[in-house]
Amino acid sequence: MSLSMTASPAFSGKRSFITVLSVGRQETLVSSLVESGTVRADRKLRKGNKVPFGLRLGIAGALETELARLVCLLVIMGPAIPKIVRFFGLFILCSMLEGSLSVRFTVSSTTSVVAALGSDVLLPCHLIPEMNAEKMEIRWFKPTYQPYVHLYINGKDDYTAQMPQFANRTELLKDNITRGIFPLKIRNVTAQDSGEYYCFVESTEHHGKATVQLQVTAVGSLPVISPNTYTSNDTAFCVSCGWLPEPSLIWTDTQGIRVISSMENVYKDKKSLYCIFSIISLPDSSNITCTVSNSISQMNQSCWRIRETGLPVTCRDLYSRYIVFWPCLAALIVCIGCLCHQSKELRNKNEEIMN
Repeated sequence: MSLSMTASPAFSGKRSFITVLSVGRQETLVSSLVESGTVRADRKLRKGNKVPFGLRLGIAGALETELARLVCLLVIMGPAIPKIVRFFGLFILCSMLEGSLSVRFTVSSTTSVVAALGSDVLLPCHLIPEMNAEKMEIRWFKPTYQPYVHLYINGKDDYTAQMPQFANRTELLKDNITRGIFPLKIRNVTAQDSGEYYCFVESTEHHGKATVQLQVTAVGSLPVISPNTYTSNDTAFCVSCGWLPEPSLIWTDTQGIRVISSMENVYKDKKSLYCIFSIISLPDSSNITCTVSNSISQMNQSCWRIRETGLPVTCRDLYSRYIVFWPCLAALIVCIGCLCHQSKELRNKNEEIMN
């Protein structure tokens, strides 16, 4: 009689197949396993009582260790098998099953991490289930496998092919590496550090990868509102720099009604930070407000009181200014001329007296 056992199709994923050959006079099949559908068995009768039989056991990678032990016990135990063979086979099979299950792991991390420009940040990465990762290769990279951001291999850090922009700025924290926890620390983050990072872990039997998005943020300068002296129209512009991620700009008048800009431009400076520039035609209100914000709900705003600053708002205001200015200037010139004339006459009288 031979016994062949395989994992049920209900299990998915990669399977570890183990073949154990033993000799017995008869086998006992556990009916509860067959009826539940956990194990499917085929029995073929052969002549004779003492015949060798082959046992093939397939267990899904996600199967719990305790279930594996139970299957081992139910399959190997049999009244006709000598005790020494039974326990020796039980020990070997359970050890192999537990070893097969233990080498498989999942690499996990957080979806995204936000860090302020110039700060230090931790990119999390760990193994599921917990296991010792001291002898594994741990590679952080973006966007290519090599050059890398950081590499831990053969029990130590390797910086030979590290990306130049991360030199002397990365550290793999190993305090809990025996539990499969090894976050990457990046110091003094820059705008170029933003992007997608990959945590790749490889052992002698298995490998996995996790992805984490790093978003570096920065609040830009206070918006500056100024009149546009390069055009003849009554316009003003607003500019603000030093933003991450890309900002947006909104103009509003005294009542809080949005004013549509006639031109807007967003560009990056030498430090890869965003600047935004916008121009509007001045509305018929006492002040205007320029608000700059980004997708992280960080904002800065400036308010410009148009009339109180004495700056031209309309052509009529500009013409009124000229009407007041030029008469005053003419009067000043006349006064200066009169003073000069009186001074000259006084000087002539003094000369006559002296003669």
